Amino acid sequence: MNKSFLYISLLLLLVSCTDSHFKVSGNIAGAEGKMVYLTRQGLDKEEICDSARVSADGDFSLKSVRPEAPEFYTLNVDSAEVWLAVDSTERISIEAQLKDMRHCKVTGSEETRQIQQLKNELDANDAAIINSVDHFVKTATPAQRAAGTDSLKQYAYGLISKFKEKEKKTIQKNSQSLVAYYLLFKRSAYGISPFNVSDPADRRYFAIVANAWNHRYPKALRTQQLKEMMGEADQQASQMSRQQTMQQMDKTGYIDLSLPDRQGQVRTLSSLKGKTILLEFCYLAEFTPDMNKSLIATYNKLKNKNFDIYMVTYDKNYDVWRAKAAQYPWTVVLDAQEASYVTYNITMFPTNFVIGPDGSIVGKDVTLKELETYVLRKKIGAINKENG
Repeated sequence: MNKSFLYISLLLLLVSCTDSHFKVSGNIAGAEGKMVYLTRQGLDKEEICDSARVSADGDFSLKSVRPEAPEFYTLNVDSAEVWLAVDSTERISIEAQLKDMRHCKVTGSEETRQIQQLKNELDANDAAIINSVDHFVKTATPAQRAAGTDSLKQYAYGLISKFKEKEKKTIQKNSQSLVAYYLLFKRSAYGISPFNVSDPADRRYFAIVANAWNHRYPKALRTQQLKEMMGEADQQASQMSRQQTMQQMDKTGYIDLSLPDRQGQVRTLSSLKGKTILLEFCYLAEFTPDMNKSLIATYNKLKNKNFDIYMVTYDKNYDVWRAKAAQYPWTVVLDAQEASYVTYNITMFPTNFVIGPDGSIVGKDVTLKELETYVLRKKIGAINKENG
């Protein structure tokens, strides 16, 4: 009999451990006889997973299939709702009053409790912002309204900024959680987002969460969403950087560069100002002997004509690069971080620019013959004309 009892106990334990469902139950005072719904708030769709009628004592019990990756659910009664964070949770308990679901007591899910706290904090900020706006509209004169709009914006952003600074640590501490994800996408009053993927400073936190989720939940829809957002944001930032660079080049000419040569000495592009400069971007490892011979011959022909070369290279093997750089009589620098690659919007190698004595860019991707024509004859615009 003892063996049978032990067998049955082990069987029940095995069944409970392999249960593929999670449960949400509890008590909602004031909701007696009403329908309560458990709704999955997925990126693909919003769907009701289970429903039940609240008993005469306020009790309810719901369940749904456990998600493969962390997911948001809501517990809905009439117009009231409670957001739930479901990961490996098996049971969440809710104790609440229908008239004040925002301050319900949650057990069994620490992430749900944290999200509830964050939501209430942001709701309090929203209320403060809205009250300030309402008071201002009712009491301000037309002249004050025109002058006070900026003050209201500063007040609103100040509240959100304080919230954001506090929650940066939350994201860093538990980047794989739904709490971190929630913080990235939660909006406050008037559509203000504490974290904005378009902001370079905030993009770091999106990257932290995206990397953590990609490591733990590579196939999840929310992981794919984060990766796509990061890709689009990086692309937009790169495009904006290129546009700003080209606008600056149009206004002031070239963008200065400060990079180390083979001896470790920092050499600036601006140190050659007043000369005609061939600004070359390349990999030395890809330069053939014929290319070297032709370029050195052109340099020797033009070096006494107020001409010089500033060569930016990206070679990975430092020792090989250092030996090759010693072969050239002009300035050769190494950009190990590849920052100039972005600054000058380089899309292929080799690429060159010709900078006139006045600092203006007079040509791009020129041939050595075109370069000689410009330097020897001083025909401004000749390079671009010959390039079509």
